[in-house]
Amino acid sequence: MKGEPHGEGGRGAGDRAPNAGRTVLRLRIHPVKGARGSDVDQMDFDEVGPRFDRRWMVVGADGVFVSQRGRPELATVRVTVAGEELILQAPGAGTVAVAVAPEGGRVG
Repeated sequence: MKGEPHGEGGRGAGDRAPNAGRTVLRLRIHPVKGARGSDVDQMDFDEVGPRFDRRWMVVGADGVFVSQRGRPELATVRVTVAGEELILQAPGAGTVAVAVAPEGGRVG
């Protein structure tokens, strides 16, 4: 019947369960918005999604969010989580470890 999402008669012959035949190749989190992410072996979830994923952002001295659009070099900053620290590494800038602040708190 015209207008049905899967052709005449409903479901097509090639339709499967939503996740059938799919494989997860890697898990990646991006702790700091706009920075490079890092692969993880496992992903824990809490009430707002993957733990440590996009929970922090870079802000300028004026308190305004710094985006990758405005500062493309942010994409070169690699961020990993080690225990209760964020480890930030950037080419030519070395490594900085920052303690993770309590929920909603400021870091650095």
